[in-house]
Amino acid sequence: MNIIGNVKKSNPLLKKGYSKALLTDYMNSRGLKSVDLGSSFTIMDIEAFIKERKNSTERYARMLDALTLDYRESNTIENIDCKEFLITRTCDFDTTVATSDKKIYDCVRADRVLLGNIKVFNGIPTLANKVGSGYHFRTLDNTGFKTIMKTNPQIEAIKYFSNLKRISGFNLIIGVNGSIYDYDRYYKEQAIYNLGNRLDNNFIKFHYEDDTDYVTLVASKELKRIK
Repeated sequence: MNIIGNVKKSNPLLKKGYSKALLTDYMNSRGLKSVDLGSSFTIMDIEAFIKERKNSTERYARMLDALTLDYRESNTIENIDCKEFLITRTCDFDTTVATSDKKIYDCVRADRVLLGNIKVFNGIPTLANKVGSGYHFRTLDNTGFKTIMKTNPQIEAIKYFSNLKRISGFNLIIGVNGSIYDYDRYYKEQAIYNLGNRLDNNFIKFHYEDDTDYVTLVASKELKRIK
């Protein structure tokens, strides 16, 4: 599969307010190696894609609720690539959001935001924030967080969680969602399936699709509420 590289800062689409992460996901989902930056069709298609993603993300949230998973608590940290993927969108949530997309402040209170992306090093969840030409790392153990959500990550980000069995003290929800017609759907689903196959019986695996959207995820059983 062809994955787009870094979107250059000179890209005119960035001036329209689109984040690098959003453009990357757009091109991967559409199966594009390049786009006509001067085309009005490109802009219209990106706007249509954003609407698709928001609708799919709302459906993803409803699926989490249908599975009776506790994810709205103050000890939950949700990691997203860009604000359009945010599950815990409303400001009445007490969850923390980790992202490199600074446009997140448009829809989330500043006191709920940590800049960076969650990776796993030697079995320890770590917040990696790019600062200048390097990174600042902060481990999430002993921070009070108990649940980590990784929402609609790219394939490489899913692979960072391949040593989940060695993580203790954290519940996890890692899932992908989107249009059933997404070019990269199979690759993302396969990455989740491969991850699920490495996990023990303390995790549930879930897949749903209809005539428009799909959801595939793995989650800790401990998060299921007792009705």
